[in-house]
Amino acid sequence: MLIFAQLYLMGRLILLFLLCAIQIICEAQQYSTKNLQSNWLKYTGGNYEPINESENLNTIHFSIAHNDFLHGNIAVVSSVDFIVFVNNTVGASIPKRTLLLSIDSLAQKHGDHFLITINSRYKLNRENISTTVTVASNSAKAEELVYRKNDGFQDFCISGCIILVLILGGLFRSNPRLMLDYLNFVKIVSLREREENLLSNRITSSINILFYLTISLWAGFFLLIIIQKDLAVNTLYTFFRFTTLGEAFVKWFLLSLIIASSFFIKLFIIYIFSSWFNLRRSIQLHFFNLIRTVLLILVLVGIILLGVYIFHLSILYYTHSLFVISVTIIWVWIFSAYLKLMANTHFHFFHLFSYLCATEIIPFIILIKIIS
Repeated sequence: MLIFAQLYLMGRLILLFLLCAIQIICEAQQYSTKNLQSNWLKYTGGNYEPINESENLNTIHFSIAHNDFLHGNIAVVSSVDFIVFVNNTVGASIPKRTLLLSIDSLAQKHGDHFLITINSRYKLNRENISTTVTVASNSAKAEELVYRKNDGFQDFCISGCIILVLILGGLFRSNPRLMLDYLNFVKIVSLREREENLLSNRITSSINILFYLTISLWAGFFLLIIIQKDLAVNTLYTFFRFTTLGEAFVKWFLLSLIIASSFFIKLFIIYIFSSWFNLRRSIQLHFFNLIRTVLLILVLVGIILLGVYIFHLSILYYTHSLFVISVTIIWVWIFSAYLKLMANTHFHFFHLFSYLCATEIIPFIILIKIIS
C-alpha cells in the first residue's frame, strides 16, 4: 500500500510540473488592458463632450477605432443592468450586467470606426460600471516585447499551485484513506451512509483541521484568481486585487483565513441547532458532506479555470457560469441533506425543514447577498 501511495504522489508531482510548463507556454502571449473611462462622452446640444468624473448619467458613449485595437475585446461590467448600442443600433437588446464584444466582429459590421452607447435606467458613473479593452500583446511593437514584464499574477498562479499540491501530497501520505473518503462525492447524494473512516468521526481532530485549512487555501486561491481577472467594480473585489507577488500572498492568506473561519462558524451553527432540534447524531453526517460539497465545487472550478487559461479564454465569459454551477450544487446538497435526514431520523417534514433553514438555507442566502 505504501508503494502505491508513493507512486500516486510521484504521479501528482509530475502532473504538477507538466501543468506549470503548459501554463508558462500558454502565458507566453501576454495581454494588455486599457481602461476606457477617460474616453467617455455625453451627448449635449448636438455634440459629444467629455464626461466629468463626478457626473452621473443614464447614457454614456465612447468611440473605438479598429486599427488601434486589432483582435481586441471590449468588456463592459456593471453592478446595474444596462443595454448596449453600436452606431445607434441595438447591440444587446436584453439588459445585462456583463458583456464582452469582439472589436474585429464589430468592425466587419460597422466599419473601422464605431460608437458604443451604454444606456441604463439607473445613473451610471465610474463606481458602478467599467469599460475596458483587452488586446493581445503580439499586436504591439516588436521592440516592446524584447523584455518580459514582471507579472505578479502569473507568478502567483504557478507558485501557489506548487505550494498547494505539495500540501495535498503531504496530507495524502499522512492519511490516504481519509483523503479518499473526502473525495468520495457519491456520499453527497447517497441516502444511506456506509461506515465512515474512524478519524472522520472526530470533526475537530488535528488531521481534519488540516484538511479544512487546506480546503480554505484552495478556495482562497481560486477566488483570488477570479477576483483578479474579473472586472467587477464591487468594493470587496477591489480590495482583494493585487499587483505584486508579495501582495498576492498576503491577500491569499487573508482570504483563506476568512474562509477557514467561516468553516468553524458553520460548524458552531450546526452544533447549536442540532442540539436544539435533537439532531446531534447527525452532526458528522451533515458537516462532512458539506465539506465534500465544497470540495466538489472546487474541483469543477479548478477544471474550468485550467481550461480558461490554457486556451486563453476570457474569465468574463465564465464568471457567471462558475457562480451558477456553485449555487446549483449547493442547492442540490441542501435537498440531499433533507433526504438524508429523512432516511436517518424519525422527525417530520417541518422539523427537518426548520433545521435546514437555520443551518443551510438562511446562511446560504445571506452569503449570496454579500457576494453579489
